[in-house]
Amino acid sequence: SSNKRTDQYGGNFKNRMNFPLEIIRGIKKSLGQDYPLLFRFSADEFVEEGRSLEESKQVARGLEGEGVHVLDVSAGTYDSMPTLIEPMSYEEGWKIYLAEEIKKVVKIPVIGVGVIRTPAMAENILKEGQVDFLALGRALLADPHWPNKARQGRVDEIIKCISCNIGCIGGRVFRDLHIRCTINPVTGREREFGTLIPAAKRKKVLIIGGGPAGMEAARIAKMRGHQVTLVEKSARLGGQLRLAAVPPGKDKINWYSDYLLYQMEKLKIKIHLRHQATPTSAQRLNPDVVIVATGATPWVPDIPGIESPNVVQAWEVLERKKKVVGSQIVVAGGGIVGCETALFLAPSNRKVTIVEMLESIALDMEPINRTDLQAKIQKAGIEVLVKKTVKRITDEGLTVSDDKGQEELIPAERVVLAFGGKPDDSLFRKLAGKIPELHLIGDSGRGRNIFDAAYDGARVGRLI
Repeated sequence: SSNKRTDQYGGNFKNRMNFPLEIIRGIKKSLGQDYPLLFRFSADEFVEEGRSLEESKQVARGLEGEGVHVLDVSAGTYDSMPTLIEPMSYEEGWKIYLAEEIKKVVKIPVIGVGVIRTPAMAENILKEGQVDFLALGRALLADPHWPNKARQGRVDEIIKCISCNIGCIGGRVFRDLHIRCTINPVTGREREFGTLIPAAKRKKVLIIGGGPAGMEAARIAKMRGHQVTLVEKSARLGGQLRLAAVPPGKDKINWYSDYLLYQMEKLKIKIHLRHQATPTSAQRLNPDVVIVATGATPWVPDIPGIESPNVVQAWEVLERKKKVVGSQIVVAGGGIVGCETALFLAPSNRKVTIVEMLESIALDMEPINRTDLQAKIQKAGIEVLVKKTVKRITDEGLTVSDDKGQEELIPAERVVLAFGGKPDDSLFRKLAGKIPELHLIGDSGRGRNIFDAAYDGARVGRLI
């Protein structure tokens, strides 16, 4: 739909097939007829005037007739990016139907792709005969040992890709940075992290905070031979992973939580829940090392009326600590948390409005997931007001001003604050100078997301 040609490579179907067929003939002329030749293409481009599944069946037959040995069936183009490199909200195996339909019209093997994350899903697709082979991409960035773990029945040990795209595609490759993985800090750091060196001296390690940074630090430290104790003030491990998994389409984050929890159990790490660590309780354990991973707390700016009864924090909403009632809700803050909280609230048939001071919403989000999120916000009928600065909050709602200083009232029965977080490093500061070795990781330090938290934990776990 974007390459309108009038020469022998454009226009009708026959002309448009000239380009791939000439390439195939050239390869066969150079390498011989029997050299294995695999052809990957999108069976549905999901764009207006783009190639549809029905036309792709003709393409498949033409490729088979020209001597292609295997078809690798994907979907999408850069104009329909979420279908090409799926964000988190796309269901596992969602586009296998495309390869299945292609398989019905050819006799050569067909490979299927598309958010295959679990051996169970892969086995079921193959068992049903939908495709002949399955291809894994990002799944192997998250865990290059996926096939061996599946074959050996070690399914709980698989680090399942959560399709966040932060460490790999949108957050790294599209910015000309070396590839990484959000939930596997070893990926792209194999020289630095690839070999886990046993500790030269076994230390008594206390980790305060059971979010992703704390659990990853505990995992690595224990595997290196340290004596590890992890304390967490709440009744559950997971930290903000639990909140992040609540909004619609974010449940894959639970996969990472489950993996870390399994590691805590497998490694028999000593864990104390409902334990509010203090300088006194930390020192009482006489640790050689303390790793502080106490996370962040919501940032509350100095805005008149912000302590009003009709104001709640987004984190409290996602934790279900506060129930949001009313027919008109305004979410103040259009970053990722604000946008996802708005989506979480939208299904209740009430008017939800996002107010953001920047020129667009979700600018702190990886671009592919942001495109998907913005489409969902529009579909949900959520009103978005940008370049609006919150001036005050009253019983009537939210007063904002634009870049020219003009003020207006946005009516609201409830105002949900999503202004981000601030590091909770108070315990770290109180312990400074009182512990032989002290480290600050995750959101309580420089962290901003899961990528930073996992890396911090992996780094410090290897450092001590």
